[in-house]
Amino acid sequence: MSYQVMKVTAVMCSCSVATFLAGCVSPSQMLVGPHGDVRRCAANGWGYVGAPLAEHSVHTCTDDLERMGYMPVEVAGTLGLELSAADAKMAIVTVVAPNSPGSRGGIQPGDQITKVNGLPVLDRAAALTMMFGKAGDTVNLTIKRGDAESVVPLKLAHTVVASNSGQ
Repeated sequence: MSYQVMKVTAVMCSCSVATFLAGCVSPSQMLVGPHGDVRRCAANGWGYVGAPLAEHSVHTCTDDLERMGYMPVEVAGTLGLELSAADAKMAIVTVVAPNSPGSRGGIQPGDQITKVNGLPVLDRAAALTMMFGKAGDTVNLTIKRGDAESVVPLKLAHTVVASNSGQ
């Protein structure tokens, strides 16, 4: 065996040992934003340098998204309400998920959300942001149905509500 072949074999062997000892990592974290969009922070790395860099990359991504209002999917809560995209200047309920906090609180399609926790709702986007929070938090919605307004306290639940209604 020539010297070059022995040298390459030794390098390959030492890399394999380093990978075995330090491992390969693929950390990731799923986060959800106030408007229901889901983002995944992920990275891959192996060895003594790559593994810590991958972890750092995911933590940096997660920290950045959390500063923008996102939170880990595991802790996010929902009311089970979908708001109409047809008129972005109003928060009109179009879908109420079965067995959701919204359905248990008596919210119905067509209800208008005028306040969240006593603060006026200026538009659909503001309503979504104001209703976003951790599972277990209470959100007080002021609902207008016809000419009547009522305050409905709802507790955010840890459920995922998906809809393809496109409204």
